[in-house]
Amino acid sequence: MNHPFSILFSSSERRILGLMSGTSLDGIDIADVRITGSGDDLTWHLSASYSVSFSDVIKEILLRNSQPEHASLVELTLLGDLLAREYEGAILSALDDWGTTIGDYDAAGVHGQTIYHQPEPVLLAGHTLTGTYQVGDPSILSARLGLPVVGNFRAADMALGGQGAPLVPYFDYVTFRDARENRMLINLGGIANFTVLPADSGVDGVFALDTGPANMILDFLAKRYLNVAFDAGGEMAMSGSPDATLLGELLDHPFFDRKPPRSTGRELFSAKYMEELIVRAGALGLSTEDLFATVAAFSADSILIAWERFVKSDLPLSRILVSGGGVHNRAVMDRLKNGFDPIPIQTTDEYGVDPDMKEAICFAVLAHETLNGVPTNVPGATGASGQTVLGTICLPAPVC
Repeated sequence: MNHPFSILFSSSERRILGLMSGTSLDGIDIADVRITGSGDDLTWHLSASYSVSFSDVIKEILLRNSQPEHASLVELTLLGDLLAREYEGAILSALDDWGTTIGDYDAAGVHGQTIYHQPEPVLLAGHTLTGTYQVGDPSILSARLGLPVVGNFRAADMALGGQGAPLVPYFDYVTFRDARENRMLINLGGIANFTVLPADSGVDGVFALDTGPANMILDFLAKRYLNVAFDAGGEMAMSGSPDATLLGELLDHPFFDRKPPRSTGRELFSAKYMEELIVRAGALGLSTEDLFATVAAFSADSILIAWERFVKSDLPLSRILVSGGGVHNRAVMDRLKNGFDPIPIQTTDEYGVDPDMKEAICFAVLAHETLNGVPTNVPGATGASGQTVLGTICLPAPVC
């Protein structure tokens, strides 16, 4: 007798829910994705998308527990269940909006909410170790939904000496590679990263890295000074002028001198870091507008510096495609366009990929390939010693 889940692993076509909640702590993005094939032959279609914001209570709990000095062991233990419930509620709301049911899907791919990421080795109990911690337990979500869920995508890459990030390069490769153009894909999430796709190259030629904060600090300032989730359109940043002194100090952070592979998050650019930034801006006498403008310039310039140091002299770019919430911030985008000129910059929307949904689609694709048994880490991005299948597959009780 066939195992109840045998069709899940043998099928070449699946309908998968992709979920993403990032370092911006703005909420959950859900993508309904139909996927066929694998590797170079993989194709996907976005059927629907849905977003839900985190409540202020959830944001506060996540932010507090992302800071070692404020984290609670009890809350960290409970966050696996809490975020799984948040994901479940978001999925059920999306299905109601779309008019679909959980039975219409083969699986879900869930990145989870990163609480702490330690890609650089540290010594513990005589062992040199790395690690990463995402909450939103895929086993709990699978059991509650009655749907196979793939999560925990970073760990296997880190077991091979990789950074466990960035994870989007495989998706960038199968979606945006081109036989004639050298392309760069920039994602402006809480943290920014870019993927470089040399023309007519296989996945082994892909290069990527985290560049530094993109929206994370800007959103922190928006909440502090404007009492809103983000600076809509970058209006506040556009009304000020970057301060050269503060900008230079921000770019002097040791992270920006670190050679790839590299990844980062709130473990470096923490709430404490942001509070110290505000104090320094006050000491320099910056207006609120100039503070926003300086941080927007910081987001763009950290990307430009990484490109100049690690890409520019080796590979002339034909085109740059940008995704993530930062595409809506005109101050960031204008500075990127000026810095990369004359290289053309477009949003991924012009190539059929919603900039706000790219990462959610990515985790649907990664889950599909996990079920195919196909490696999706990119050693040229993470520094791993080799390729490996990413993700933990969590199965609910079978319906016989």
